Amino acid sequence: MTARRCLLAACAAAALASACSAPAPEPALPEPTLQEPSTPSAPVDPVRTEAAGEGASASNAPLEAELKAIAEEVAAEYGGRLGIAVAGEAGVVSAGDAEATPAWSTIKVPIAVAALRADAGLYASAASAITVSDNTAAENLYLAAGPGAVNAVLAEAGLAVPLNTEVVRPEFSTFGQTLLTPAHEAQLAGSLACVDGAGDVLELMGAIDPGQAWGLGVLPGSIAPISSSTSPGARFKGGWGPGVDGAYQVRQLGLFSLADATFAAAALSAFPADGSFTTGQQMLTAAAGRLAQLEGLPPAPCQP
Repeated sequence: MTARRCLLAACAAAALASACSAPAPEPALPEPTLQEPSTPSAPVDPVRTEAAGEGASASNAPLEAELKAIAEEVAAEYGGRLGIAVAGEAGVVSAGDAEATPAWSTIKVPIAVAALRADAGLYASAASAITVSDNTAAENLYLAAGPGAVNAVLAEAGLAVPLNTEVVRPEFSTFGQTLLTPAHEAQLAGSLACVDGAGDVLELMGAIDPGQAWGLGVLPGSIAPISSSTSPGARFKGGWGPGVDGAYQVRQLGLFSLADATFAAAALSAFPADGSFTTGQQMLTAAAGRLAQLEGLPPAPCQP
């Protein structure tokens, strides 16, 4: 076991009791002053997207139809809404729900990258924030990096949507309320390996705690045990939290291996009809299983 893997094992064990393995949303960050709650804007950005049924190119038509079928099948089986997106060299193809909604804990990925670029000594906090979704560790990373550095990471990944810094819901972190679509998150996942300094975070995304291994985490070989040198078959991060009505959104971004040993980049977002965290997890798991069975998925633009 490498020294870094040993550290990761220790971090996971220490943080597990307080992690987000239960449906606990992120707490608010301490802010110098509280602003009046408002809805953050989601500006147009350069992510190239093509949604099913919106005049997309003929070359992507088969994939669009397949993604649309997955979104409709999962929504019909569980009730509610599902969004799904895949990023390839030709851009992002998406289907189903395309609303820009809170990123929740998925935003910990660019925050961890930004923090480690500022201070490599924050690796233990990054390990806790990514592998067990520890909120206190994420707060520490955010305070160390600052929003400007996180925006730089997002920009390098092809997103012009800035990190939210307004107090929208005082009980939650500002950064977790950053509004992203599934297409945004697929773009982030597909470009992450090309972002300077993202290697350690990608490694951590391959060692997610089994309690949070739904969605892409159920695919065969998706997680490499911390004590193993085996490369994981997926690298992913989930996020979840309640809307103002108390109903949960569950989302996930990541990469998963294809038959030719390349990785595909995808993002999933579920709004279960019953509003429960559990059903949201089941919807992502069902969608990931169907997605992995598709033939001809494009490889991610940037390979881990």
